[in-house]
Formats: sequence, structure tokens, C-alpha cells
Amino acid sequence: MGGTFDPPHLWHIAAATAARDAAGSAAWVLFIPAANSPLKIGGPVATQSDRIEMLRLATRSLKRSVIWTDECDRATGGEPSYSIDTVERFRLLYQHVTPRLCIGADQALAFHKWHRYRDLLAQAEPLVILREPATTRQALREQLAATGAWTEHELSQWERRIAPCKLAPISSTQIRSAIAASTTDLSPFIDPKVAEYIRKHGLYSAAVTV
Repeated sequence: MGGTFDPPHLWHIAAATAARDAAGSAAWVLFIPAANSPLKIGGPVATQSDRIEMLRLATRSLKRSVIWTDECDRATGGEPSYSIDTVERFRLLYQHVTPRLCIGADQALAFHKWHRYRDLLAQAEPLVILREPATTRQALREQLAATGAWTEHELSQWERRIAPCKLAPISSTQIRSAIAASTTDLSPFIDPKVAEYIRKHGLYSAAVTV
């Protein structure tokens, strides 16, 4: 499960748990903090070290999970983090493991824009968590079809990749805005230890109410 985790929130944990359980009892979740997402305007707000530490706090109680900082460790000069590079490195290092990608429906709809996306599909099949703007199986298929990037057979394959779970919509952007405005109790959205870390280090320009 890749992402900027800026900050990590409860949707990340719930989505990762759902994907792990859908993949089978032997599956683990590998969290991969991105250095710079090529599909996001601007870089992360928090530093790499802060995002990694917040992710450690957020995942401290999650069984069968580990954090891999490969993308951050390799980042120099602000170049984008391409998932295909990370997956190919992972497969080279851990040849006995079959990787899959845990992505939200929003990422699935933009998947055809990812670097070498067909190679990535072949290397690590996605597990999709339904969320806005596609919260149902039908909506995901219709919106994927509207991109013009997929055949009918491929659309059916995407439907089979949906992990069986429903989650409340949360985004890191909304959380950062709420923190800056100091108007929202964030305890339903982020782990208290993460909130404490944000407050202690003055991240996102405001204190957190928990």
C-alpha cells in the first residue's frame, strides 16, 4: 500500500486491513511511503521522517504489517516515485513473495495514467477499495469504461479485483485543512498517537483536538 501518508489516517489502516484479509490468511500489508507522487501537484507537506514516524505510530497495533521506506531512501532531487520501479525492486529482493497493490477506486480510475501501467498490472495485480467517486461495483466499471483505456475483458477483471469492504470517506487533504482551521475533532479520523505527534511537532500549522 503506497501513499504519501500526509498524515496517515484511519481509512489507510482500514483499507489495508480489508485488502490484507481479502488476499488470504498468509497475506501481509507492506506500507510504502512515497517520496513524490507523480500524479499529485506539489510535494508532501510533512517531511519524509515525520511521515514515516506518523505511519509507524498509526500501524503499531496492526498485525501482519510492515513499513518499507525504499522509495524515500532512494529519493534524490525530487524525482517522482513510480510504483513500477518499486514493485520491480521488491520482486527482485523477495522472489518468494507475490505482491499486490492496495489502491482506492479513485486511483483505479487514474491507473491508465500511471507509468508503465500495463507492466505494473502484470507485476502486481491491484486490490481495489471502493470509495469516491466510485462507491459501487457498477460505478467503478462505468467510470473505468469512460476512460477508454480498457477492453470489456479488462473491465470485468477490474470488477473481480474489488476487496469486500465499505469505508467512510476520509482524505489527508481534508484532515490537513481541518487541522489548520482548528475546527474539527479529529479523533474519529486519525489515531490519537498520530494526533499527539502532529501537535507536539507543530505539523500542518495547528493543534489537534483529540
